[in-house]
Amino acid sequence: MAVLGVTAGVELHRRLADIGAAQNVAEYLELFPNVVVDRSPHERVLLIGERQFLVFRSGHVHTPMTDNGATDWSKVKRIYLMAIEAQ
Repeated sequence: MAVLGVTAGVELHRRLADIGAAQNVAEYLELFPNVVVDRSPHERVLLIGERQFLVFRSGHVHTPMTDNGATDWSKVKRIYLMAIEAQ
């Protein structure tokens, strides 16, 4: 089992606090565009360290969707943390 490390752990704490303070995920994505990457229409990857990434998706029971079938991040207020990955 890999250890996240103090620096990445502190950064994870900061990122999650920032997401919690935002009105929705789209607002967070606008404020911090350099730390989030689209993984798929339903998943995002958040940089939390030099080589660590947090994978998340909507945490709603019924995920809000756009007309083209992607997650409508402007309506997502809860996230589901899927994984922490290292490269």
